[in-house]
Amino acid sequence: MARGPDRYDLALCIQRLETLCPGLSGDTRGACELLLMVAKGALQHGSARSVAGGARWLLDILAADDVPAAILSHGKKMRSWLVREIEAERQRAPVAFTCPRCGRTSHHPQDAQHCYCANCHRFADEAPLP
Repeated sequence: MARGPDRYDLALCIQRLETLCPGLSGDTRGACELLLMVAKGALQHGSARSVAGGARWLLDILAADDVPAAILSHGKKMRSWLVREIEAERQRAPVAFTCPRCGRTSHHPQDAQHCYCANCHRFADEAPLP
């Protein structure tokens, strides 16, 4: 069974783009640099889905007969998809609050929003009890 693209594939694509970008000019170079920035963000902060998707896009771009033209035509779509994917991941991320006093962590959204510890029955910004 063949494996899908992963972080290793995305890292290799990023390395290849890093060697291509300096040789490009004008809009193509700008598109390549933006593509690199977003791909690096996906590699560092993305889920397996965004990493695999980013790697697939880059593999298609780098396999094209005319890579600079592919960067211009597909790069913008890839950047838009990755930015949307990373933003959606950020919104799905679990919310948590760790109390600075007792060290307990609450995953309740309102506890995190108000910095409230249900174990201590106090808000994090309250002065300590005498």
